[in-house]
Amino acid sequence: MPLLFSVLQQENTKELRLLRAKAMECATLIALAVGKERLGNDAMTLVQLLASIQQNITDTDDPQAQYLMHCWGRMCRVLGKDFLPFLPSVMPPLLELAGAKADIQLLDDEDQVEQVQQEEGWELVPLKGKVIGIKTSALDDKHMAIELLVVYAQVLEGDFAPFVAEIMEKIALPGLAFFFHDPVRVVSAKCVPQLLNSYKKAFGNPSQQLQGLWKRHNRETS
Repeated sequence: MPLLFSVLQQENTKELRLLRAKAMECATLIALAVGKERLGNDAMTLVQLLASIQQNITDTDDPQAQYLMHCWGRMCRVLGKDFLPFLPSVMPPLLELAGAKADIQLLDDEDQVEQVQQEEGWELVPLKGKVIGIKTSALDDKHMAIELLVVYAQVLEGDFAPFVAEIMEKIALPGLAFFFHDPVRVVSAKCVPQLLNSYKKAFGNPSQQLQGLWKRHNRETS
């Protein structure tokens, strides 16, 4: 861990970004393997480093951003309730990614089709004599983000309740009808019962909050 911390504490120069991303991945995998007690003081040192790195990410192409999403999910499993102080900084970028809309383009001519074919992360779908381009790389990120929301709801249970209503309304329920990407629909279906369970743990069963959320779920999916 000291060697990995040394890498993470280096200046955030562009040529070191991928190395730092791999170092944080390695450190959080070690944390997940050995657990909170064995990790000791290194647990808080690691999450503080992750928080500092997240605050200093400014470029959209910085690979550290996506690695961070997974790292936070692992540290939530490691720390349990002790992870709660970090949720306010972790959730906004995760919610933005999980709520992303599908990037779809109608390709009218062969030049456009050829151009999209040369780019990675696109799927071409023929439809009534035309071709639709779907940016699947962005949908993979959306799927990953919703998976992490499931993890947070599972681990934090009732303490995750403040985020439940927004996630249910803007992400989980729309995700059930997200026909552009099967994995998004599947993970959204996993997310709904976890969100309901968070409300149940927080407010009891039955409760007005839980009943309201369940009625909203039934209304949106009927």
